[in-house]
Amino acid sequence: MAYMMNSFPFLPAWRPEVFAFAALLAISYQLISGRLGREWAGEQYTLPSRREHLAFIGLLTVFVFAVGSPLDLLAQTSSFPAYILQMLLMTMVMPWLLLLSLPRWIIQFALSLSRVQKILSSLTKPWKASLLYNLTATLSLSPFFLDLNLSSNWIHLLTSAFLMIAALLFWWPLVGTRKIGLHRDGFYEFRYIAYSIIFMLPIILALLLTKTAWYKVYLTRHLTDLSLLQMQQEGAKLMLLGMLFVFGTLGLRVLRHLDHSFWYNTPS
Repeated sequence: MAYMMNSFPFLPAWRPEVFAFAALLAISYQLISGRLGREWAGEQYTLPSRREHLAFIGLLTVFVFAVGSPLDLLAQTSSFPAYILQMLLMTMVMPWLLLLSLPRWIIQFALSLSRVQKILSSLTKPWKASLLYNLTATLSLSPFFLDLNLSSNWIHLLTSAFLMIAALLFWWPLVGTRKIGLHRDGFYEFRYIAYSIIFMLPIILALLLTKTAWYKVYLTRHLTDLSLLQMQQEGAKLMLLGMLFVFGTLGLRVLRHLDHSFWYNTPS
């Protein structure tokens, strides 16, 4: 045990404040989806389904692992692949689970507030939501912004929060609209996914093909035998695989549900 602690000093780096915040979120979810929800929603109120409960439990689990475990310390100090894994969890997994965990009446209640509805309808226009998320994600991986991001815990916290908000807006056209009974055309969803893959490819290819290490923040300390350039390339590979898995799975799902007439009918 002592050997492991000496060899891997990040192991005890769990963050109790994150566990406390997760517990607060769990209590808030139970109150809002329970007694308070009955008072606010009236006849529209419905109990959270089993699927919504499981999605919320999954959300808290991923949140604690991404932000409260040694992964966060690794991401901020010594490992670019850890940073990429944290980023994937916070932008590709957590937004989905959050939107899936919300009962329909909560989303409808939020949309009934005129200011919320106006802001959401503006920021979740597909082209705007996709541009905002993909541009934010790309900039966050540029050398200047990543070094600045990891130079301070507060900057890292604010940047991560902004990136996750952008991810929520990005996933809304695919997930959030379904929660309120709106369904988009399957080919539209496929184009939305394909555009996002194409938008993110340049930064990933640049990370893979560059001959120099970009990030000064990892120069002083890293815990693996990989060189900084190799670590950077491993992070790029992880991001490419994670992105292709998520978007590829969604794309196949969309294609599977397309009406067969889409492929065989041609305009007259």
